[in-house]
Amino acid sequence: MRSLGALPAWPHPRDILDYYERMTESLRVLRLHLATRPSPVVSGPFFGMTEEEIEGALCRLRDELDAQVVMSLSAGFEAVLRTDFEVRVIRRLKDGVSRAFRELAGEHGESVRLEDILDVWKAHSGQAALLGRLRQLLQFRHWLAHGRYWVQKSGVNPDPYDAWETAREVATRIP
Repeated sequence: MRSLGALPAWPHPRDILDYYERMTESLRVLRLHLATRPSPVVSGPFFGMTEEEIEGALCRLRDELDAQVVMSLSAGFEAVLRTDFEVRVIRRLKDGVSRAFRELAGEHGESVRLEDILDVWKAHSGQAALLGRLRQLLQFRHWLAHGRYWVQKSGVNPDPYDAWETAREVATRIP
């Protein structure tokens, strides 16, 4: 367990969503620029492509951006959950969730699984369906992070706004 000195340097989920919005606007401007150019592309990554090939490349860029941002948002949400876990354990708070977290920390030390943290929240929050959606999002992130080489079985294919909304709901409905 780390001390509660400085806050972690990881990007917060809102920063990640802001990045996503700037990047989607950049792709929109690039698409507009390429569509209104007076002559074919003469250099760069779109050199020699037809309009259809350029559109396909831009769509693939957007799909990959969506996947990367969902992965980053999900990782950011995990960081929030783990930081909350550590705060509750270190500060020895007296509520039921904090007590259950201290038991987990006692059993597993610094190797507490995220699934175990979510199980505690499920048992204490009455938000099983919402936490199930968060688990699906985290399974999707796991699939993305590990190369997408197996069949994706999370049951979801979220875009960044779906991921954001799930986490926002968790933050709103779970103390």
